Amino acid sequence: MKYLFLSLIFYFTSSFTKQLDIHSPEEIINSEFLLTFPISGTNLTIGSIQAITRKPVLLIKKQWRVSHPGVNRLELDLNFDKSTLYRTHIPGGFFDKINQDKNKLLVVLRNYKECIPRACQYSEAEFKHAVLSEEGGFCHYIRNLRCFDRWKNPDTKLLIYYEDLILDLRGNVEKILQFLGEDITQMDQVFEDEKSFREKLIQLYRKQCPVKDAWSSGGDKLIYHSRNFKNESLIEMDGHIQKNYPNLWKKYLKRYKT
Repeated sequence: MKYLFLSLIFYFTSSFTKQLDIHSPEEIINSEFLLTFPISGTNLTIGSIQAITRKPVLLIKKQWRVSHPGVNRLELDLNFDKSTLYRTHIPGGFFDKINQDKNKLLVVLRNYKECIPRACQYSEAEFKHAVLSEEGGFCHYIRNLRCFDRWKNPDTKLLIYYEDLILDLRGNVEKILQFLGEDITQMDQVFEDEKSFREKLIQLYRKQCPVKDAWSSGGDKLIYHSRNFKNESLIEMDGHIQKNYPNLWKKYLKRYKT
């Protein structure tokens, strides 16, 4: 019975969501993409969007395979007549090839000192090595940011800072929905008890990812993982990024200076 239920979910999700031809990116039009780094507000962003719009969300995994069924942690009655939001942590060169005038790119960016350490097992030495040697999670983080920076049409891209999302969830979700062309009339109902809504999303995420390190993001704390690192190490890493990526630093990352 369980397998029948999962098969039905797969069928209806794959049948009613628009199929993405990832092998011909230049032919993709009228699609929406969410690009994030792990533990950078992905769950909060998607949960808020879906609670208000009932929009279907599909995960794009490695090798750009679209994963079915889609994301629906709140177990909502989704509206498959709406456009699909495709979310991924892995950009590759895909976003350089698609039509940037006829698609939309949403990026949620978090302080690199808070999200990269997980990829380094929260080791200060490994984290510092990754940044100064430009390996592992740091390369991934910079690659994501470059995707946004190279997106030429300012009207079809939107950058939301994770910290702003935490401090003003309603205001930033409204920006996202307006960018996606979605109705915001359900916002009052969804955010009537915003604290409970946030807690529900966190609990559902933890239930799906029972291993603590898989979901440990610090909750509403803006400074969480980096508090365990030496100040001089953080300053040295800031200096490295500022020197080697001056454009990205000036435009997006200087707000994170230690």
